[in-house]
Amino acid sequence: MRNTNREVWPIMLILIKLQRQSKASALRVQLASLIGLLIRHSTFVDDSLANSGILGSLTDGLRDRQEKVRRFSMAALGELLFYISTQSADSKDNTLLESPSKDNRTAHGWQVPNSLISLVTTILRKGEDDITQLYASSSVRANLQSFIRY
Repeated sequence: MRNTNREVWPIMLILIKLQRQSKASALRVQLASLIGLLIRHSTFVDDSLANSGILGSLTDGLRDRQEKVRRFSMAALGELLFYISTQSADSKDNTLLESPSKDNRTAHGWQVPNSLISLVTTILRKGEDDITQLYASSSVRANLQSFIRY
């Protein structure tokens, strides 16, 4: 299955580029949804994706004026953050990271900026779409559980 996943990543790079360049919110919604589904159903996420701009693209989606773009961007970002946290935990031979704030770069090259973590937590505040808040809280919960488990 790993080879099949590797064939998907060049397509993922195109989807990320399209999401960044698209002016149509309906297309950005569909692209964020597809990105999230590809990550969720992959057994392996290639490290080259770390340098693809996917975090920036999904972060831009969280700041979008359109509710549905924010919603699907948060869902995709949650999938990606869960992958990053579990990959990081697995690569550390089941030990906790020393301090997430000291160095957000895992052994596999993923770097999650503190500003992104802050943005996700601000989504939990009053005034955001309920479904987007649900995705954000699920992401926070799942990621905390992956670190507690190890």
